[in-house]
Amino acid sequence: MDPSTIDVSSMAFDNSLGALLIGGLLAMALWGITCIQTYHFFNNNTRDRPAFKLMIAGMFVLDTFHAAICCHILYYYMVSNYLNVLAILAPVWSVIVLVTITSISDFIIRSLFARRVYRLSNGNVPVTLLIAALSVGDLVCGLVITGKALRRSSSWTSYRRRCTSTSHLEPRVT
Repeated sequence: MDPSTIDVSSMAFDNSLGALLIGGLLAMALWGITCIQTYHFFNNNTRDRPAFKLMIAGMFVLDTFHAAICCHILYYYMVSNYLNVLAILAPVWSVIVLVTITSISDFIIRSLFARRVYRLSNGNVPVTLLIAALSVGDLVCGLVITGKALRRSSSWTSYRRRCTSTSHLEPRVT
């Protein structure tokens, strides 16, 4: 695709960059709620085990990293590559990392949920194993997707370099 033939004025970004912006803003709002809940948890829960408190702190750090990655994605596509339509064709590194962070976070949360279901259901093993199997499957899928995306991103990067290269505009010496 020749970058000089793209008409930016006729392109609609509301279904790509608009959705990214709305999702990023919602993620920031939810992160704010997480901050309040974490503060409330550590100030009011003195009976919980230290290991559980450490896990909650770790989840807060992971969620904060998730929020920072979301900010990087928004900044990359909406500021650093403003009106660079070719930037949308390839995911930036933070999009790939976000998949891994989300998979790990979801796995930890679902593991806690499975533990809670086991306790409240008086040891219902089939339901607990189903939740655990789905959680592990989701984690594995997220990690596989990340691995494939990382391998593919190098080819996308080389493709993007070829598309944005100005070497085709330079005169050839024969």
